[in-house]
Amino acid sequence: MIIPKPIFARNIVLENLLEIFLVSAVAAILVIRFYLHFTGYPQIGDATLHVAHTLVGGMIMVVSVMIFIHYIGKSSVILATILAGLGFGTFIDELGKFITRDNNYFFEPVIAFIYVIFMIIYLSFKILNARKDISTTEYLANTVEIIKQAVISGLDREQLELAQSYLHKIHKENTTAKGLSLLLRELEVAPEAQNQFIRFNQRIRRLYRQIIVTDLFKAGVVLFFILQTCFALSYSVITTQILPNYLLFHNFP
Repeated sequence: MIIPKPIFARNIVLENLLEIFLVSAVAAILVIRFYLHFTGYPQIGDATLHVAHTLVGGMIMVVSVMIFIHYIGKSSVILATILAGLGFGTFIDELGKFITRDNNYFFEPVIAFIYVIFMIIYLSFKILNARKDISTTEYLANTVEIIKQAVISGLDREQLELAQSYLHKIHKENTTAKGLSLLLRELEVAPEAQNQFIRFNQRIRRLYRQIIVTDLFKAGVVLFFILQTCFALSYSVITTQILPNYLLFHNFP
């Protein structure tokens, strides 16, 4: 089966970046909510002006885009992804102000809406990465990305094996794949870490990656978000619609 050449080459390790983005976004929301709660909801501004932290989130996302555009390599991509998540979380935290007439930051159903938005983002990324018919172009492009990172900061054994696995899935007569295989053989592999802490950290990372790629873990994550979303929506409907109407109907004070 010949897979057509794609217009855009997908990042095969997309899920790692998605995870970083979502964790950063959720962390931003939690930190902001806790900070505002324990500091009495301070405001930046005066009697006339109020600088909403959604503007801060927008600026953080702009910085993320600038890093994506200006720098190359894995480290810059991870940093930009973290900043994008922090910026998006800071931005979406003020969703209540955008969907209510009175700009109500404390609008209770907003947490449910944020859950839904994160679910949509997560499922959208999963759909984008669902196709298993990875083309030769995409395997080659992802191999080049590994080589590019090796030029910047060195090549470790894990990345070398990953690049080789990509090339093994390409037809042996492919000229570009042959050239990349020769280049990989010429690249110097960084020595294994001698420090016990670093070796322990590497083992934890490998175990973590083995767990997150299992179908059971992926299904559990999806189920968790679905249940959280259903719970948040149900709670919001009960507290804002059903319970007030019930109390009004029965003339409770």
